Amino acid sequence: KNGKNLLDISSLNKQQFKEAGVLEKNISVCKYCTAENNSLFYSYRMEGENAGRMMSVLRLR
Repeated sequence: KNGKNLLDISSLNKQQFKEAGVLEKNISVCKYCTAENNSLFYSYRMEGENAGRMMSVLRLR
């Protein structure tokens, strides 16, 4: 995109979970891009050191 190489981390993580035996029905992926939706998320890559912070939660049942 715009001469830059991008990595789809969400798809990569989903594939790794599936390979580890997690059923697809138990995997939920947020479709928002943190860089493109900076009104919803902070992005250190886009905002630099003044960016806010985020936290993620993972739960195993």
